[in-house]
Amino acid sequence: MDHHILEEIMAKKIGDQQFFDLYWKLVKAGYVEKGIPRDSLIGVPQGGVISPILSNIYLHELDEYVESLKNKYNKEKNITARNPEYDKIQSKIQRLRKKNLRLGGKNQEILAEIKKVRKIRNKTPSRTPNGIRVKYVRYADDWVIGIYGPISFVNKIKSDVSKHLKEHLKLTMSEKTKITNLHTDKGFFVGFYFMIHRPKESRFVKSKK
Repeated sequence: MDHHILEEIMAKKIGDQQFFDLYWKLVKAGYVEKGIPRDSLIGVPQGGVISPILSNIYLHELDEYVESLKNKYNKEKNITARNPEYDKIQSKIQRLRKKNLRLGGKNQEILAEIKKVRKIRNKTPSRTPNGIRVKYVRYADDWVIGIYGPISFVNKIKSDVSKHLKEHLKLTMSEKTKITNLHTDKGFFVGFYFMIHRPKESRFVKSKK
């Protein structure tokens, strides 16, 4: 973390010069590595009780930036909408069932047509995308952004966040930062794995009496 940027961030809320005099003494105190004194050019003193506080103050700028992205893109109330094509197919199945019942319920031609239309229905999504969603969680210097949307949008968000970190906070994303499709892979955050589980397909069981 850049000491001057951190001072500017704190100056938004704090106007006490004595506080900043003490702050500069703290960050310039340096450290000893293998018996050799070294200057602290960036970062906060490790091991001190104030270090996590300063880190959170610094990264709160990232929190506010991602919050602005959420306000910009999370506009739709529902992220999915009924698929009219699916409803059309479902209505056709219902009409065929009623017709079959009128003919005694054992019309093989209609039953075959119902089976054919069911296969089409099973391949048709019942809902379609209706907007996108951006979610965000940070713990210390670990954070994760959850996105419901196309991969092109995911890449854009990653690029925008990376650019903001570099230009405003002089930070670079870790090489471990990656994009994960939770439908096919697991994400890892603060010791936990998470993913989207697919519900088991419903099975129709026919019973003979």
